[in-house]
Order: sequence, then structure tokens, then C-alpha cells
Amino acid sequence: MVQEQVFARLSPRAEQLYDRLDAAVGRTDLEQTSRPRWWGAANALQLLLALTALVGGGWLLVLRIINRYLLLTVDPPRWGHVPWPTVLLLGGLLIGLAAGLIGTALARVGAARRSRRVNGRLRRAVADAVNAALVEPLEAEMARFEAVRTLVEDLCSPPGR
Repeated sequence: MVQEQVFARLSPRAEQLYDRLDAAVGRTDLEQTSRPRWWGAANALQLLLALTALVGGGWLLVLRIINRYLLLTVDPPRWGHVPWPTVLLLGGLLIGLAAGLIGTALARVGAARRSRRVNGRLRRAVADAVNAALVEPLEAEMARFEAVRTLVEDLCSPPGR
């Protein structure tokens, strides 16, 4: 019976909980606008490697066109036995692939860290909202009922007891 009365008095507060939770989540920093510092450098590196591969591929294409249609033999500079256009094409592609894989792994690690931080903030915000809307008022109501119960027991107990 006492619990029903307490719950009836807290019912309007429970209805306000949705708004409080919405406000608490809205105030929580979800880190959606911040990017890690290394992303800019990684993007620049990927762009540089893509351009390197394009230059190497374009150079090889131009050499092929000159050889095929102009019937000229052009010997490109070499790095050891490998022509520089091939070095640029394969180097840009392979190093770009490796940089992409490393970047993906680093992004996953960073996303997991960010997820843990944001999850902790959200849990604290929700707990604070629930405590303020329900738990603290419920504890106050229960304390009042306990005080009334103690007074009634004192009044109903025979004198000298």
C-alpha cells in the first residue's frame, strides 16, 4: 500500500524522465566533429601515393605509345634493372595499399577508444538523469514514510515501553 502511494506520487516524474534523458544525451559530447590529427597526414600520404602511381602508369603509357605509334625506342631511366616508371607505378600501389591497411587498423583502434569514452559519458549522463528524476525523489519519499511510520509506532506504543 505504501509502495503504491509512493509510485503514484512518482508517476509524473517518471513521465518527465524521457525529456530528461533526451536532454542529458543531447548535452553529452559524442566526439562527432573531432578528427584525429594523423588523418590529415594519412590522407595527404594516400593522395601522394596515388599520384605517384598515376605518374608511373602515365609514363609507361606514354612510352608504349611512343614505341608503338612513333616507332621510336625510348629507354627510361632505371633504378638498378627496373625502369623508374615501373618503380613509381608499383611503389605507389603497394605502399598505398600498405598505408591504407595501417590506416584502417589505426582508425579501428581509435574508434574503439572513442566508443568507450562516449559510452562512459552516456552512461553517466543517463544515470544522473535517472537519479535526479526517480531515485532521489523515491528515496526522499521513502524517508518521509519511514519517519511517519516511526512516529505512528511511537504514538501507538504503550507508555513506559
